[in-house]
Amino acid sequence: MASGEFDLIERYFTPLSAEATLGIGDDCALLEADHPLLPVGHALCHEAVQGLDPAAAASRLVEGAVKRAKELGTTPLWTTLTLTLPSTDTDWLESFSTALHAALVHHRIGLVGGDTTRGPLAVALQLLCRPAEGIATP
Repeated sequence: MASGEFDLIERYFTPLSAEATLGIGDDCALLEADHPLLPVGHALCHEAVQGLDPAAAASRLVEGAVKRAKELGTTPLWTTLTLTLPSTDTDWLESFSTALHAALVHHRIGLVGGDTTRGPLAVALQLLCRPAEGIATP
């Protein structure tokens, strides 16, 4: 999503951003944490979002990832979002980002980055979690 990528990020996803040393708008995130982090709870919706209401897709994406993270005994803190769009549909983006924001706020998860590209519709979410006490970390 060449020139419009940063406008899209600024309009729909910067308002969702969490505090990070380096975050949304860059191709990576730099986070400060007082504990190790585990990347868990990856959720991907590809064909599942085709024809699905964008708000439902956003909610399903977050809830699925959070459920998996909690099953592992971890606490989700931050997330990255990968969004591939066939075109810039402002109505779809508005509905998706509003529902994504609500779900992330509900679970106290901050959006710290991701990637936007042009192609067949697909969205992916990767959670960064605090491990439960007693879980070995690298």
